[in-house]
Amino acid sequence: VGTGFACSGPELRCWGWAGQSRLAPFGLTTGSSPTPLPPTDPTFANVNALALGRAHACAAYGAAPAHVVCWGDNAKGQVGVDPASQTEVQVPVEVGPDAQLLAAGDSHTCAAAGTGGRDIYCWGDDARGQVRGVAGGTPTATPFLVRSMSEDVAEDRKSTRLNSSH
Repeated sequence: VGTGFACSGPELRCWGWAGQSRLAPFGLTTGSSPTPLPPTDPTFANVNALALGRAHACAAYGAAPAHVVCWGDNAKGQVGVDPASQTEVQVPVEVGPDAQLLAAGDSHTCAAAGTGGRDIYCWGDDARGQVRGVAGGTPTATPFLVRSMSEDVAEDRKSTRLNSSH
């Protein structure tokens, strides 16, 4: 659940407020929809993982490790596009690396990637150290390797969760 919109999977559907391109991949750029909408591009109609931030979303689709696409508000690079060139992303863009798990905060996104999901990558707002671990960082649209875990730790990890700040 994001702010004013929600999505569900594995058969991807989203509904709610369309502002800041939240529902653009579902054919709605203004207003709202109380009815769950399917994506207009069937490429990512079935998802393995889904994460919603305040006004952006990312989904992993395809065989594991899955491809990651993001859309919506991109003011801090949380969709994986340089915010200087595009602050709202209406057409889902592929963000590397491929991932098994996704998590999103207000304006940043993280993915568990690599063999067994051992590598944690984050991108987007870094004002409180959400991406690089140092407060006062600048936003980045490029996935940053935050941590590479041992196989034992990765096997024990069942989920990844973020709140609005980290």
